[in-house]
Amino acid sequence: MRGILVSFLGADGIGKSTLVDSIAEFLESEGVKVRHVSWRRVIEEADTSWPVDGLQELWLEAFRTLVGGARSGPGTLSLPRDYGEWVSGDWETTLAETELNGVGPAGPLASALVGLAGGVILAGDAVEPALERGEVVLQETFPFKQVLKKIFVCRRIVGDDPAWTAVLDRMQVMVEDIFGSRVFQPDVGVLVDGPLDMAFQWRMAQSGQVGVLEDYRVAGDSGEAGYLQMQQESVEVFRRLAGQWDWLVHQVDGTGLESNLRRGRALVLGHPALQGFLNSRSC
Repeated sequence: MRGILVSFLGADGIGKSTLVDSIAEFLESEGVKVRHVSWRRVIEEADTSWPVDGLQELWLEAFRTLVGGARSGPGTLSLPRDYGEWVSGDWETTLAETELNGVGPAGPLASALVGLAGGVILAGDAVEPALERGEVVLQETFPFKQVLKKIFVCRRIVGDDPAWTAVLDRMQVMVEDIFGSRVFQPDVGVLVDGPLDMAFQWRMAQSGQVGVLEDYRVAGDSGEAGYLQMQQESVEVFRRLAGQWDWLVHQVDGTGLESNLRRGRALVLGHPALQGFLNSRSC
């Protein structure tokens, strides 16, 4: 029996990973084989064969192109060329703590295309094999999100330049169409929505900082203001597409972690596609 794909979208820090872990714990307690899939999870696996090795290289290049040509202090920022060096040097943390200047539009747009390539590999060579094995695949972050945010970074850099704006408009339409296709769309899609100021507080409590692509740091606007602006612009697109794609919407609020998890689990596990899958296993 073919498995089922459940994908999640939402602002950074809004609680997607916590909800996914809670759903996975429940399903595994019922004897369901669960496969967590995200770009980050896959590249951290011990296996060094395809697609892990390919996704590791693309992950590194996504950052290298994103901040290509950036200045940090008096000189040009120089990033590792080797994935192992990237990890051992904890370069993602370094970038999240670095004020970046001088990034042009070409790098972020190229990084968006690298992100699209990574999403294709995830769908075809990480998600699909797990579905063929009959597993429930929980995709913590629908890969459209990272591509969209890089387009937004590029928009911020170019301002009202009509030539670049035309390119970016076409690019965004293209990626919305691609990720809205049957190749990428999950059996169950979930938008986790909620107050962005609360998401920011949760992210800061969790890690003490926002990630390099969680605010507009690459475009020269870091910190809470840059975070709230990027997240608001992203969520507006997520809400529009969740309606078009007929995704569930889990509304997070300030009633507490357990209350939010309980409602989120009930919403996702009650989806007819997932209910049908679970019921068919018990027949």
